[in-house]
Amino acid sequence: MEWTPGLGAGHDDVKSESENDSQENESLPVSVFNLSMANLAEVAGKNIEPLEYQLESWEESSDFIKQTFSRKAKQACQLVCEAMAPRDGQKLFKAVQQQRDEFEGTASDPGIEELVSAYRKAPSKKLKTQTLSIYANKFTVSELKAIHHPFETLSDG
Repeated sequence: MEWTPGLGAGHDDVKSESENDSQENESLPVSVFNLSMANLAEVAGKNIEPLEYQLESWEESSDFIKQTFSRKAKQACQLVCEAMAPRDGQKLFKAVQQQRDEFEGTASDPGIEELVSAYRKAPSKKLKTQTLSIYANKFTVSELKAIHHPFETLSDG
């Protein structure tokens, strides 16, 4: 097999001819991503490694590939935060991480995020209370406050 950009060291998969055809189709999203990141990097005065290819399967990827893509995703997120808040990009990134960590407890129950969203969109206090009562017993008061903190302060009573 001939070496091509994006299929170099660390890429586990050997591509068949039909898979190579699909890789050509994937080059547009990679190009758009790289161009977007290059533009943001220029604005933020940062450097970022380009993405060489899209990840086909997280589960089937090696630990090395997972670490590489995780690192590149973190770089991209940090770059977006730098572009959004040039003086406080790191603080914004940390706030996003903290918000994710606070909300992470809901990931164990896939319906919770939808219920929280329904709560946020409820047009009346009565409907909000009814919606909250569906999932409130799954969390401590401090967990519920953390989940709702980004958009509303819950009272203790």
